[in-house]
Amino acid sequence: MKMIFISVGHHKREQGAEFEGTTEYYLANIWADKLFNILGSEKAVRVPNGVLADKVDFINRHKAAIAIEIHFNSFKIWKDLNANGLIDDGELKAAGRGSETLYYPNSHAGEAAAKLIQQAIGNICPPNRGAKEGWYKMNKANGPDYFLAKTECVSLIIEPEFIDNLDEINRSMDAACLAIAKTLETIIK
Repeated sequence: MKMIFISVGHHKREQGAEFEGTTEYYLANIWADKLFNILGSEKAVRVPNGVLADKVDFINRHKAAIAIEIHFNSFKIWKDLNANGLIDDGELKAAGRGSETLYYPNSHAGEAAAKLIQQAIGNICPPNRGAKEGWYKMNKANGPDYFLAKTECVSLIIEPEFIDNLDEINRSMDAACLAIAKTLETIIK
């Protein structure tokens, strides 16, 4: 049976982006659990949390049909309000909004799947930032993202929103997870 593998970005010791005490890892776990509950164990496998290499190895050993990893973007702009050259309280401002889905560069199947996912969530988590090739830290010089490069199946990184937008993340979660789940079911048929 074709199975959807659901992974969480980052891990307990390195929790990724943070906003007001809420981490990317924490939010990604909530979204991954919700997706798994919608899909059920007959269609989905929740990848055990841990370091990236272990998660990829788990996915590859179990011959996933498709693997997704949930992340939340972060982008801040610094304005040195008091001109002291230091980042002081209140000087980092959130500057990002919206959703995007990343796929392994030059993967036609990955691109097609990413476009479907992004089409499903783009209006739920606006603005729609599109389906994009997944370079490590979004820089081609760094090579492809490890998760996308090392999984043997089609794999995607889904970034539903920027972590600074907690209200939007909570508002859109149910509808976005349902849309992602339905699209993933379509992709593996």
